[in-house]
Amino acid sequence: MATVGLLIALVSPAVRDRDGMPLSTFPMYAATRAEESTFITATGVDTTGAPVTLSALTISGSRDRLIAQSFLNDAVRRGDEASICRDIADRLDASVRGVEIATERHNTVARLRGEESLVERTVLAECERTSG
Repeated sequence: MATVGLLIALVSPAVRDRDGMPLSTFPMYAATRAEESTFITATGVDTTGAPVTLSALTISGSRDRLIAQSFLNDAVRRGDEASICRDIADRLDASVRGVEIATERHNTVARLRGEESLVERTVLAECERTSG
């Protein structure tokens, strides 16, 4: 009897099309990822012109990377990338001279493997650090 109850509990989220333990119907967990993924990025540029990875804290004032990504997505959606670029640039230390806000398209599998994954990059805004 306990086995039947366990099986019903296990299958019920799929049958009811509602999320629940132990099965998840959330697409981010249950769906196949696309071959390519697109992200809005904020990248520092050092005094030699080389790219510098910026922390989530520098980008958005939060240590949470998902909040930083949402912060960038919202800014671009509003058409506010130039203003956000300047705000980020003003938080940089002297070793970083500027910021680029860009749309980047990556090969999903290569990115997850930590391999070179960039397919296309379009710069939406560029700005220089103005403070001290």
